[in-house]
Amino acid sequence: GVMLHVRLVRFDLSVDPAQSRLIELDEPERVISACQELISQVQSHEAHPVVAIGLVMPWHPVDHRFAGAFPEQLAKTISSSCGLPVRCLADAQALALSEAFCGMGRKFRDFLVVYIHEAISLGAILGAELHEPGIAGKSAAAPGLSILEPGGPRLPGMVPGSASACLSRAAIDRDLSQLGLAEDHHQTYLILQRELRRAVAPSGTAPDTPDLRPLVTTLARRCGLLLVNLAAAYAPDRIFLYSPLNELGPVFTDSLQANILDLVPRESRDYFQKLVVLSGDWISAMTSGAAKATFDTWLSTLPRTGGTLEVS
Repeated sequence: GVMLHVRLVRFDLSVDPAQSRLIELDEPERVISACQELISQVQSHEAHPVVAIGLVMPWHPVDHRFAGAFPEQLAKTISSSCGLPVRCLADAQALALSEAFCGMGRKFRDFLVVYIHEAISLGAILGAELHEPGIAGKSAAAPGLSILEPGGPRLPGMVPGSASACLSRAAIDRDLSQLGLAEDHHQTYLILQRELRRAVAPSGTAPDTPDLRPLVTTLARRCGLLLVNLAAAYAPDRIFLYSPLNELGPVFTDSLQANILDLVPRESRDYFQKLVVLSGDWISAMTSGAAKATFDTWLSTLPRTGGTLEVS
């Protein structure tokens, strides 16, 4: 299934908490009907109508049943069903737009956003413009295909040793399972945080509890290698990393920075020392980025007279 986060965003980018919802859907068809139901509910209570819909999803959803439904086909179907313009974005694209519009990215013409959660996604602002993914979103999926450990960790449907097989949520579930910790994809990062806190506590890890520090430092090493590879390919001013891994504290963050500096030549360390920015609250950032893109899409549908935009 898929979790559908719904937020009503006003023109000043404020979010109406009364209209925020989290819905779990079991079937792809329910995405469309859920959007129809939500729009009807909001329109019946709001003094001002909803003018457009922003749709943010991974280019390659983890649930294979959703894989053929995104992006263009699903957006067109929702637009037709709801009678509203729809702007679809990859998750990392929305994060990149948020950074460029109302975040630290406003200072830079060239930067990347790497989003590591269910999968590994890339958003890029190049020359102060959003870099659109290629056909079927292939460029958005590219980081997941990067080989970090040739012949390394394996997962069904993923290239062995790739970033997806090493860093995705499913990869961490596999690693936790190998350490004897129960798999629960709804609790993956909570389990990591809980067991890591136990490991670094003054009393240390209980005899029957695995020490997760080696796993977390391995994740930091893999993540560092991915970021260095992306820096070599794009030469960005900054890379903004959004991930629950950032919340693991110094065991991850200090290891990440140390691994990055170990991987690069000494003369490049000043650049890499300040390259990576650890970011949080990806849901709010995605909301801001999607709202900006959706507003621009709505503006493009309004009539113009003599080059002047008509807004009533």
